[in-house]
Amino acid sequence: MADSKTIQDLLERGLYHYGLGEVGKALQLWHEVLALEPGNEMAREYIEIETGQPAGQAAPVVDEDVFDLESEMLEEAPPGPGGKNPGAEEFFTGQQMLLAERWPEAEQAFLTAHRLEPNNPLYWAHVELTRARLVKDTIEKVGGLDKVPRLIPSMKELAKMNFTQEEGFILSLINGEISFEDVIAISPVPRGTTYRTLHRLLADGLISIGEA
Repeated sequence: MADSKTIQDLLERGLYHYGLGEVGKALQLWHEVLALEPGNEMAREYIEIETGQPAGQAAPVVDEDVFDLESEMLEEAPPGPGGKNPGAEEFFTGQQMLLAERWPEAEQAFLTAHRLEPNNPLYWAHVELTRARLVKDTIEKVGGLDKVPRLIPSMKELAKMNFTQEEGFILSLINGEISFEDVIAISPVPRGTTYRTLHRLLADGLISIGEA
């Protein structure tokens, strides 16, 4: 059985390629993790998020020379001020939030790490994966996007709460008649913001879920 350092290295190398948009290479590395440790939940979730299917299919074939070059690049990466990468602290915070399944906080921490160190693809990969997890978690919580959200508090009560203008737009679409899918489709704000807002409303118990 592979040691935890080897497993973590493969997971992070996969994220490195994912951050570069090299999805095939990332998937092969995550499949390699499963070959060494079939029960690794992190690798399984990464694969499922990207492919939309449970892990278990054959990994794509990628030139191993690419991995050798990538390892050299990682080893030669200069440390940030104080001997560490400038985004390391925020990245660690993001990982803790990720483990706690606090997706919005994790996303913000990874975004901050990315702003501090924009050339580190590992940080952006975590931003994308965190967003994918939030979407997945939201869909699981509602039981399907064909369900209909209904506001529990009155609009007067909601007006007293701290919502951004974008969140207010989304709230105005929830009328108890259209589905989550329709809300997402016609929302005037970015898709990620819509999912993030719906996730918050669900977490705060501000919407109920009904049948179409």
